Amino acid sequence: MIVRIPSPKLRKLYSNVLLVHWQQLADLKDGLLLDVWNVDELEAGHIEGAVNIPLAQLRDRLPELNPEQKIWVYCQVGQRGYYATRALRLNGLNAYNLSGGFKTYQAISSN
Repeated sequence: MIVRIPSPKLRKLYSNVLLVHWQQLADLKDGLLLDVWNVDELEAGHIEGAVNIPLAQLRDRLPELNPEQKIWVYCQVGQRGYYATRALRLNGLNAYNLSGGFKTYQAISSN
């Protein structure tokens, strides 16, 4: 399920970002799970199989990403994921921001 933003003001802000929910994690088998945390934050936890490219390095490392692959982006709570997803989409990549970031994933997976 892709969430569409109903408010015109919010829609403009999110115009280049598609938001998906963690319950869709099973759908990631054909995509890349991209963690945009800083390296020193990884001690707090990460999702197995995720590739880490810190947000500050993302533009320089765009050639490492496959433009044919879906990219599912997450950070700690969602803000950096939003910025990363927006940058990826503006560069022609098929990126989606995972709602709520790692904290939401942790809450869902611990239940």
